[in-house]
Amino acid sequence: MGDFLLTTASGNRYRENMPLCEYIKRHPKIPQYMQMYIDDIIREIHAGNLVGNETYPYKIKKRLAEESAGLIMISLSKYKYSETEAAEMVEMILKAGSRQMLAYKNSDGLTALDVAKQHNNRQLVQLLVRAEKSMAERNADGSKN
Repeated sequence: MGDFLLTTASGNRYRENMPLCEYIKRHPKIPQYMQMYIDDIIREIHAGNLVGNETYPYKIKKRLAEESAGLIMISLSKYKYSETEAAEMVEMILKAGSRQMLAYKNSDGLTALDVAKQHNNRQLVQLLVRAEKSMAERNADGSKN
């Protein structure tokens, strides 16, 4: 699960390579914690604080269900976007925002990506890099969208 924190930092360290379904047997509140976590993520997305990450709840839900052998089945009932809508929203953000943001240069001649890197804004850097890649792929295909 990469850097996904299941318990506390020290508790997560003891898991090491233990299968998640086994770890849940030792820490039965993990599914409850994961639901609380995803509910927090949903609130942040709805508040506009995680723009470009609208598909994240679906990715986490699937990953947790797979890795826990079905022991973690989080609900996305509070989420206002269907999986299709979330994917379309991310694509729309990449298309619309990428044109403007990638063309942006401040008074010092720095691009939005340069500024994001200077301010250690990893989320924006990732979004801009994805946008650049997406635009480059479309341009390589001869598409002007």
